[in-house]
Amino acid sequence: GFEADGTLLGYQGCGQEVDNYAHFKSKLDNGAAEARPLLCPLGKYGYDCRCRGWYDTAKRKWDNSRIPLYVSAPYLFAATSAFLGQTTTLPLVDPITNTYIGQTLVDIDPFLTFNGLTDNTVLFDDGFPFVINEDGGTVIGPNSTKITNEAKPPIETLILLGGDCTDNNNDIDSFRTILSDMKEGRSNTVEFTRQRKDCSTQDMYISYSPVIVKNFFPLNSSDFSRGVKEYASMIYSIALVLPASSTFQRSAASLGRSLIIVIIVLVVLILLGMATIAYCLVRINSLVIIPMLCLLEEIKNVNRYVIFRIFRFSLHCDITPHP
Repeated sequence: GFEADGTLLGYQGCGQEVDNYAHFKSKLDNGAAEARPLLCPLGKYGYDCRCRGWYDTAKRKWDNSRIPLYVSAPYLFAATSAFLGQTTTLPLVDPITNTYIGQTLVDIDPFLTFNGLTDNTVLFDDGFPFVINEDGGTVIGPNSTKITNEAKPPIETLILLGGDCTDNNNDIDSFRTILSDMKEGRSNTVEFTRQRKDCSTQDMYISYSPVIVKNFFPLNSSDFSRGVKEYASMIYSIALVLPASSTFQRSAASLGRSLIIVIIVLVVLILLGMATIAYCLVRINSLVIIPMLCLLEEIKNVNRYVIFRIFRFSLHCDITPHP
């Protein structure tokens, strides 16, 4: 995609038509007018890549922080308006003048990855996983754990259900602090409180960690001998949320009972080990020490016998000196 005129060039596979781009219309739900209000005012027809969220966000990240890699949250593709996908994109920069030219991109299908995550993650009652991208965009969430061809609402809306409750502000602020940590690539396990639709409260535990990938950006794309620079980019943050009550408490109690059983087994094993050592010592005593004592006793008997013989010999010998 080019910054100069918004042209998008690329290969979309055999049988993929591009004529639908001419029918693209700037609307509130596709965010084109929000990204570039002058280029794509509401109601304007015609596709302009500069008005797409993936392009606008990636360009701002490059301009402000020199962050090259950007992976969008799932969104409806413009060509079909019925296919949900993600875009991975890198900036295209003139190697001589360092002028920003546009964005290179690859579109990916997130179905297999994230549907596999939810299908193979077994949680307690009312537990759920959710995934956001680095901007906080929802990839999957509670009651929306499958990637489908529908855009996802903000993750706060999916988790904090008490939007109409009067005392919901503290819960929102607490959860937004957690989201801020997640978007900054931190890992942690904390407790927070959310309100249900009936305004009752529910204490939850959340454990989250980032998905960080290494990527490389050329120092000078006109001369690859100049080498590349390595970047570590966060593309997702994955969280598991569990209720602090219900099955979780029962499992904690079960874990405590299991721990007691393990301790008892260890004590029994230690006692058996000590008994085995004592038995071995007794056997060593009977096999080694007792024979040695008997041998010493025999040596004493031999010594007494020798002394006795010498004494008798001295009594029978004539030891009177001759003149």
